[in-house]
Amino acid sequence: MTTRQLVEAVKTTIADGGSIRPQGGGTKAHFLTMPDHSVVVSTQAHTGIVHYHADELVVRVKAGTLLSELTEILAAKGQYLPAEPPAYGNAATIGGAVAAGLSGHGRPYAGGLRDFVLGLRMILPSGEVASFGGDVMKNVAGYDVSRLQVGAMGSLGLILDIALKVIPKPLKNIVYNIACEREEALRLMQQLGKIIGVSALSYREEKLWVRLSGSAQSCLQGARQLPSDFKEIDAGLPQWEMSQFSGPDHLWRWDGKPSAALVQPGVIGMDWGGALRWLAVGTEGLSGLDRDRVTWVKRGLDPLPKLTTRQDGVGLLQERVKRQLDPNQHFINFPSLRLPE
Repeated sequence: MTTRQLVEAVKTTIADGGSIRPQGGGTKAHFLTMPDHSVVVSTQAHTGIVHYHADELVVRVKAGTLLSELTEILAAKGQYLPAEPPAYGNAATIGGAVAAGLSGHGRPYAGGLRDFVLGLRMILPSGEVASFGGDVMKNVAGYDVSRLQVGAMGSLGLILDIALKVIPKPLKNIVYNIACEREEALRLMQQLGKIIGVSALSYREEKLWVRLSGSAQSCLQGARQLPSDFKEIDAGLPQWEMSQFSGPDHLWRWDGKPSAALVQPGVIGMDWGGALRWLAVGTEGLSGLDRDRVTWVKRGLDPLPKLTTRQDGVGLLQERVKRQLDPNQHFINFPSLRLPE
């Protein structure tokens, strides 16, 4: 699909009075509670690499390109996107990953997805095509709209292509795990976070997973600091999938200090060394929590509670830019994912 065709789709939907919901592979659509009149404009057919300068560690890729395809292209040059955005399905696209703004296991150690977005082209709510940022670092004055699109869930416009900074893959990755209770896992995460070469600390299915990355020598040094009952795993570090969260309760995520006490109800998994915790619990079970740290992720069987938009610095700035770019609300509003105070 060409840029012109996507522009026409956006303009036609606006003319018909619809509210546009940009979508890639739809693997993260569970984050959205859309009004009935929202109209999907899909970028799935807008695929391909615009350019890839491996020697400069920069790739520009069309929004509908599969995340798995981009990963393979980068791997062929010994490079990768260190934020490791989770796919949540085979149809996941790079545009959807940027719109959702999620980062994977490496977030605390290598940076979040926003840190690696250099620039992008997008269709504005006016129907015009605009470019923000560029293909180099520090190429922005004023609002960095390209990075504000990270996590905006398509509310600021439709992403056409994104320029990303990539880095060389580690020479070696080694994964270990140990079976333990979650309280013990959190204690070990605090201890193991100081080990040389740690690039992931994740707890799921009653196992703590540790990944060491770097040179063979640094991985060996790190492995020597692990307790002796950790086992090396050949299969690598498993990724989170939404199919794992299939219970009757709503799914939430808690973000905070990794050293915070494990007092959150319904914790079924942890990542980022304990700074990210997945909670499967009904709304009433969340009373007493620091609500600005809890985000709704996936609907359970109970009625959906009243939610509000995020009120942190990035969220407020996104809302301000939304009012400027889209005063007539031709694109969806940022979804309400937070519990009100």
